[in-house]
Amino acid sequence: MENVNLGHPETRASNARSERGSALLMVMIISFILMVLVLGLTFSALAEFSMSNEYECHVKALMTADSGYAIIKNELRKQDLNELLKQTTMINQYIAVGPEQLGAYSYRDARPLLELRNIDFDNPPSPVGSRQVTGLLTPGDGRLIGEGRFFARISDNNDGDGDLLNDSDSVYYIRVIGIQRELPGEIPSYGGTVKNAVAVIETMVKKDSTLNITTPLVLVGPETDTVFDGNSFDVVGDENFAAIGILYHDLGIAGNVAQTVYDSLSSNQFDNVIGAEGPWGEEPSIRVETENLVSQNPDAANLMDPYFLAALVRKLGAIADVRYTGDTHLSGGGAILGTPENPQITWVDGNLALTGSGKGAGILVVTGRLDYNGAFDYDGMIFVIGEGTVDMGGVNKNITGGMLVAALEEDEMGEYTLGQTYLRLSGNSNFIYDTGVIDQTNGLIPLQTILWREITPDIDPS
Repeated sequence: MENVNLGHPETRASNARSERGSALLMVMIISFILMVLVLGLTFSALAEFSMSNEYECHVKALMTADSGYAIIKNELRKQDLNELLKQTTMINQYIAVGPEQLGAYSYRDARPLLELRNIDFDNPPSPVGSRQVTGLLTPGDGRLIGEGRFFARISDNNDGDGDLLNDSDSVYYIRVIGIQRELPGEIPSYGGTVKNAVAVIETMVKKDSTLNITTPLVLVGPETDTVFDGNSFDVVGDENFAAIGILYHDLGIAGNVAQTVYDSLSSNQFDNVIGAEGPWGEEPSIRVETENLVSQNPDAANLMDPYFLAALVRKLGAIADVRYTGDTHLSGGGAILGTPENPQITWVDGNLALTGSGKGAGILVVTGRLDYNGAFDYDGMIFVIGEGTVDMGGVNKNITGGMLVAALEEDEMGEYTLGQTYLRLSGNSNFIYDTGVIDQTNGLIPLQTILWREITPDIDPS
């Protein structure tokens, strides 16, 4: 049998210790590698969490800004936007911000973005001063909405008049900034460690001037049937526009409609129709206003488009303050349809009879027949669009503003055309044109949003 020499005991112990040392070193190396991997994964997770939180907060801030815009847009109804441009507000200044930090668009931001990013407006620090801001639409420290806060400001576009505080084309910018609190950071700045996610949206809006009718009584379409009874009514325009205006794109046909209205009047009624001179002299003031009106207001061409008129009725119905469906009878003091201090949109999908002594203000839309009797005064614009039939009777009523009558005919294919209007004017029925009332009434129409965009550093370096 072969003898195997296993070596000296001390040699075997030394080998064992060497092997254990190598194993320990290997374990330490593997542990270090695993620790580095775990730390890397931890930092990666923390970074992803931070990025996810920052993205989530930015999305919330953007939603806050957009919701704030919807609120502001609705609140701007009934307001004089030109006056808002000039309106000044003194706000607290929390960070000493110089002109170089305000940026080129400082006249559009409600606050410097440096403040919006760093200030906790729930618990703001002591102000370092104050600043005057024009066109501010929210309080200096913004308005709460949900978990966020928004700031809004209106400013003029470059309309060529060289005056940023005076509008000349009914187009404005509205910039809304939403902020959302993020998680606390490690590095304090400007008195706090919590930053805000900031999202800025900018819209270009336009006041809808389509309904800026310049005639107290407007008949739209290729035909009309008019009856004038008695000698107590008055239709009073101004020196630039007719008292009774005809709108139709075919000027020859429109001239025939004007002739029909003229033929409906007796000579002793001529001086009841007062305004700009027409084809028959100063009285009666009846003429085709198509070219005159459109030259003053190109948007008014829409009033001769039956599809636009049908859409207008639907739009006004959607935003109406009060709606009635079917045959409606409103009488006496209980039939107050808005006031001059708080005008409203009243929409009647059907026939409307007004009787008794009452009053209203704003916009009245009737898709059926309008029987206007009694002593019912109205300040604003009345649109009888659909059946296009108006019967004015009774005594002592004043419509201050204007009335537009158009008959819409719809075929089985859903195609619209303009048809024959009917107007009977009798009793002490008075139409009085008033520019101020028309302007106020137009404020009830929501602003048109021409442009919507999120402002980023690429768009606005400030």
